[in-house]
Amino acid sequence: MNKRSYKGDLVNSLGKVQQRIVKCEACTRLVEFRERIAIEKRASFADWDYWGAPVPSTGDPIAEVLIVGLAPGAHGANRTGRMFTGDPSASFLTSALFRAGFTSSPRSDFKGDGLELKNIFITSALRCVPPNDRATMEEQNNCRHFLTEELKLLKHVKAILALGKVAFENLTKAISAISGQTLRIKFGHGCVFDLGENMPRLFCSYHPSPRNTNTGRLTANKMDSVLLEINEFLSDSDNPSMLSLSS
Repeated sequence: MNKRSYKGDLVNSLGKVQQRIVKCEACTRLVEFRERIAIEKRASFADWDYWGAPVPSTGDPIAEVLIVGLAPGAHGANRTGRMFTGDPSASFLTSALFRAGFTSSPRSDFKGDGLELKNIFITSALRCVPPNDRATMEEQNNCRHFLTEELKLLKHVKAILALGKVAFENLTKAISAISGQTLRIKFGHGCVFDLGENMPRLFCSYHPSPRNTNTGRLTANKMDSVLLEINEFLSDSDNPSMLSLSS
């Protein structure tokens, strides 16, 4: 079993959540898969000590923007141990975040590369890489409580960006569990949802996976448009934070 411990910058309650995340062994199939990848590796990363464990969240604990992805990439976050780091999805997203002013660099290559996240917190629906990027509903249910706990602790969030349908569905289920109100909304790229008084605004984008970016389903311009809308929303000082989820 690949044992890891959390050594990131998040402290207090958020840090404790990350400590439990990296030690999670709830899903036998995902444990086996993530660790097999860490042993077999990709030839171009043969000299890497793959992380091969659940990947913790990263970013600013008082951020106004929460980004929710699907799961760690097999040779990205599962290798580097940091969300959206070291693979094509990370490159696409980080470049867009840099253009929008949310990162210090357009590159996210490895932990310790100097990348700084500005006013954003990055998490995901799944903390372990699933085979073929598809997690079972049981695996999603097993992992969702980590997202729910983070939502309660991120007290300054005004905007949430869901990257892909799976992230969107797990996010809405987590918010519904906290608020006690079922969210009857459907995912669509560019969709924006006002969740109600003292609730964050929910923005949607296709996931920046190669199957979306290489086919043109998600272009840099489309991603930039979503992030521009988030920035315009944040510029309105009257927009509330996630008060009803963090109370």
